[in-house]
Amino acid sequence: MVVSFDVETTGLYPFSGCDMFAWSTCDPDGNVVVKRLDKGRRRRNLPALRSLLNGSTSVVGHNIKFDLAFAEKALRASVVKNLPIHDTMIQSHVVESDMPSRELKYLAWEFGGILRDDEKAVKAFVKQGGNYSHVPEPLMREYQQLDAERTMLLHLFFYPKIQENKKWLSCYNMEMDLIKTTLRMEQRGLQLNRYKAQSMRDRLLDQREETLEQIQNEVGERVNPDSDDELRWILFEKADLPVLELTEKAKQPKVDKIVIGRLAEMHPDNKILDLILRYRSWSGGASSMQNYLNLADDDGILHPNIRTCGARTGRESCSNPNLQNVQKSHGLLNPYPVAERSVFTPRPGFVNFHIDYAGQELRLLVHYSREQELIDAIHTGDDMHSMAAELFFGDRWRKAGPKERKVLRDAAKNANFAIPYGASGSKIAKILGLDRRTGEERLALYRRRWPRLAFLSKEIASECRRVGSIDTAFGRTIRVLRDKAYTGTNYLIQGTGAGMLKRAQIRIDQYLQDVTGDESRLLLPIHDEIVLEYPRKMLPYARDVMGGIRDVMIDFNEFDVPMEVEFEIVTTNWNKKKEWLLAA
Repeated sequence: MVVSFDVETTGLYPFSGCDMFAWSTCDPDGNVVVKRLDKGRRRRNLPALRSLLNGSTSVVGHNIKFDLAFAEKALRASVVKNLPIHDTMIQSHVVESDMPSRELKYLAWEFGGILRDDEKAVKAFVKQGGNYSHVPEPLMREYQQLDAERTMLLHLFFYPKIQENKKWLSCYNMEMDLIKTTLRMEQRGLQLNRYKAQSMRDRLLDQREETLEQIQNEVGERVNPDSDDELRWILFEKADLPVLELTEKAKQPKVDKIVIGRLAEMHPDNKILDLILRYRSWSGGASSMQNYLNLADDDGILHPNIRTCGARTGRESCSNPNLQNVQKSHGLLNPYPVAERSVFTPRPGFVNFHIDYAGQELRLLVHYSREQELIDAIHTGDDMHSMAAELFFGDRWRKAGPKERKVLRDAAKNANFAIPYGASGSKIAKILGLDRRTGEERLALYRRRWPRLAFLSKEIASECRRVGSIDTAFGRTIRVLRDKAYTGTNYLIQGTGAGMLKRAQIRIDQYLQDVTGDESRLLLPIHDEIVLEYPRKMLPYARDVMGGIRDVMIDFNEFDVPMEVEFEIVTTNWNKKKEWLLAA
């Protein structure tokens, strides 16, 4: 038995006071049921919701995590663990990775020809004030019915295609497990130090105003640096700086952070540029702090929305707030960074562990290259970057002291990452600090010694041009435009890395439930890193527990090279995380 399941809510976020007021279902025969919980009907209809989600019926949603979050809030109980679920949005990702939209109405129109203008009448009422619960019930019922039907029709279209492909089915089943793990993470959330966030916001606002006064004194009149038009006037007319790039549509000078950073490099003594960089940094930091404060619940907990398929590669993303892109206290591109991470602390009685895959990208590049010497080197623990440094620099490397060796190794490391993606000789020369001719000679040496790795991008691009897609090690198909086949290597590595982290989250979540009785919980995925909280009272057993986590994170038979993880611990705030060795 399977039915579609679509909830209607008073807002988008269950952790900020929004609630579910109705739901609809549709079975494969097109029978639709609509029920409401508002206007005195909660007590009568809540048992029906509980019965629907008791595990005896498979429920299909479009972004089912959203529907389940609100349903669990309404029921005041967790229902997902033993509930069979499907998600037509995820199904669309598995079958067609490059759709321009994942929105329900778009997909139903694209694949089923169902008109998508039924929301206009509903939105007209919402625009008058209030939310969807204020829409007249007959109109709302029609809207709910269509969405329930759309979801079921998409399931009947996508799911058979997934079932026919064993690799797709394996990926899809993993994604359904990940939804349950992710929902638990979102519900747990991360601790925000409200006092510190408020103090940082106020300080940054003061610094921003001081900087604005300095800008205005320098320019000679009142200006608004937040306006792109005024910023263009300040930089290109008042300061007479060169225009580096134009916007695509309006063909006006670009004034984004990359352009301003490049201008600052070209004109390091320009006071206006320095002030603009400061102003933007203080303003952005204050905005982030206010956003965190606005989104935190009454206990100071942030519950981010973790999108389990945030990119065509399957990589996860995060919003409200984006905790995968929290600013560090230092940065190469920003000379005035804000220590945003310092406002995130472990819960009282806990520490946080950050566990990331060590050298994941390079290990995957070597695996896909099938370069045996390098596969063997990783197995034996040899340093591939030192091997490359010796190849690139020869006697200079062999005679160098520790400090110079570090510089040369760092350069070789950058080249090791650039070459498999198709970097040219001139690019490698720049990375290694050599003249162009010598750089091209060193690249030729690299290609002769490790041709499979050096020409990996060319090989993958050729395959992408031939079939129009690339498959990750786990069988996920990622569409690649034939005229952009050069992106295939990046998609392959990012997609495979995402598949690893997703499987690791599911395994860790179950492991922590079994071993710690759910006292230790997952909190957040960050690209190739997992954040979890761990009780201080259990620290004497931490190495045994973390050893088990390492085991489940590196247990992949799909690769010719071994994987490894590294641990960091947070005892005070995220900005002060420290290396934590698994071996005492």
